Amino acid sequence: MELEVENHCRELMVRSQQGDAKAYRELLDLVSFHLAPFLRKRLPEERVEDVMQEALITLHRIRDTWDSSRVFSPWLYAIATHRIKDSYRHHSRSTRRDDLARELNSHAETTDPQISQFEAREDLAWALAQLTERQRTIVSLLKLQELPMSEIAAQLSMSVSAVKVSAHRAYEALRKLLSEKRHAD
Repeated sequence: MELEVENHCRELMVRSQQGDAKAYRELLDLVSFHLAPFLRKRLPEERVEDVMQEALITLHRIRDTWDSSRVFSPWLYAIATHRIKDSYRHHSRSTRRDDLARELNSHAETTDPQISQFEAREDLAWALAQLTERQRTIVSLLKLQELPMSEIAAQLSMSVSAVKVSAHRAYEALRKLLSEKRHAD
């Protein structure tokens, strides 16, 4: 951000923190104008608007934490960067859920090419619900959050070997449940 714009944003933010609604609206317009190209360089176009809104909401929620003795733009771009990471994490989790459903379905004894992705996700949700709570937690931490085995073991007060065994048993149970469900349908 250019020095003149930076100074103007700082002034608007200070006034906003003092309750000046007009300054706050102007700040949000200015911030949106400068964040848009930043976001477009880092995100697919279809996610830019959503991430922009999330960044503005975050700015609104934490605006009182900004220290007026500090530079404004690094604080703003840190917010935007965190929202970008959240977007990728959210998108990645959705993709991993779909991948897990496909992976488990591919191991079923019979595969029906007519099964939609929606049905596969419903079947996976049903099968996950049949597991023990610990197995569901382990599958979620491994496949959806992609945590390392050592971290999962620490969280669950288990050894790494016990996590591996539980994960293997959970996957086998899921494959069996999904296979049985396919044969029943």
